[in-house]
Amino acid sequence: MRIRIILFIVLGVVYVNTTVKAQIQLMPSANVLISDATAFGAGSISGRYFVSPHIATGVNVRYIPTTRIAMATLEADYFFNLGKSIRPFLGFEAGVFSRYEGAAYTNPGIAPKVGLQKKLSSLMGLQLEISYPTIIRKGQRFEGSSAFQAGVGLNFSIGNDK
Repeated sequence: MRIRIILFIVLGVVYVNTTVKAQIQLMPSANVLISDATAFGAGSISGRYFVSPHIATGVNVRYIPTTRIAMATLEADYFFNLGKSIRPFLGFEAGVFSRYEGAAYTNPGIAPKVGLQKKLSSLMGLQLEISYPTIIRKGQRFEGSSAFQAGVGLNFSIGNDK
């Protein structure tokens, strides 16, 4: 329930002010989480609002069915190469990571990341991203608490791409 409330508030803040000439990106993606030489498939949906030509904020939701881990994070990204068709970026995510192991466990987590976007048209692009999601848990750590994640997705842009 807390995750739903947080997501509702964040989405409201991110999308309320659409009168500013800025860009909003929505991105479904497929991800692979690699932990202890084991790969897990995952899916995610992201929303991003550009507050300036270089800086975007947003929200991400990911789910890894085989490990029953769900992540809901806020993100901040810095984009390079404005006006070019390929734009690398550095980013950071922070939020809640939940896992169900007979009972639900929820802990804070962070994920530094690096990636690039390739503009395919004025409305669509391709994104590649590598991140290192880490669950912050006092005492015990559960499997998959630190792992590399690679993702590829299509982003759909609304508004001015500055």
